[in-house]
Amino acid sequence: MGSITVVFNNIRGDKRLKTGWGSSILVEQGKESILFDTGPDAEDLFFNLDTLGIDIRKIRKIALSHPHQDHFGGLKNILLKNPENLEVYATVRTSRRIPKSLRVLAKNIYAVEEKKEMASHIYLSAVEGPFSEEGVLVIDSPRGLIVVTGCAHPGIYRICGKIKADFGRRIYAVMGGFHLEHHLIFFVKSLGTRLKDLGIEIIAPNHCTGQKQTEALQQAFKDGFLSFAVGKTFLF
Repeated sequence: MGSITVVFNNIRGDKRLKTGWGSSILVEQGKESILFDTGPDAEDLFFNLDTLGIDIRKIRKIALSHPHQDHFGGLKNILLKNPENLEVYATVRTSRRIPKSLRVLAKNIYAVEEKKEMASHIYLSAVEGPFSEEGVLVIDSPRGLIVVTGCAHPGIYRICGKIKADFGRRIYAVMGGFHLEHHLIFFVKSLGTRLKDLGIEIIAPNHCTGQKQTEALQQAFKDGFLSFAVGKTFLF
C-alpha cells in the first residue's frame, strides 16, 4: 500500500498547515518517499512536513513538473537541507532550467524524454502540449493508473489520453492542478463528462483548477470527487 499526501498547496485543509500559491505532493510506497514539486519556497514546506511528522531526510527522490516558481522554488533549500544526495527527475526542458549551482548537490539529474521509472511502478512521464511541456507523475496501481499533475499546462484531457495510451491501462484516478481557473463553466462541465468517458473513477483537483471549476467537476463526478487540500492523503 502507498499514499499520496498534499504537503503544500493554496487550498486550505488541515488548519495546522501553512498554505500559499504553489504545490508539493509526497508519494510514499514502502521505503520510497518521492516529492513531486517543491512549492514556491522551502520554509513553509519544511514547516508542513515537520507538522505532519515527515522526516525530510527520508526523501531521496524529487520529481519536477515544470520550472515555474510555485513548483520549483523550494528545490535549492531541499537539496541543501537533506544531508544525503538526492536524485532529481524532470522533463528535458525543465532539467535545462536547473542552475549549475544546484546540479552539484544532486546525486543524479535525470532528463526524461518520454517516461522513466523512478521507483517500482512509479514513473515520471513527459507530456507535450501546443505551447508547453510538463512532467506528470504516474503510479501503476492494482486498480489502474493514478495520474498526478502539477498544473496540467498541456491540458488535463490531453495528458490523460496520452498516459492511457502510453501505458496501455485505464486511468483509475487523476489529481493535482488542472489549470482551469480561467475556463468557462460550460467547458469544464463538458470536460468532466469527457474524463468520465475515459473510464476515470476518482478525481481530486486542486491548486490552479479554480473554485467554481472545481465545483463543476464535483457535480460531474459526485461520489468520485475527493477533496485534495493541503494535508489530505489518498491511499492506493
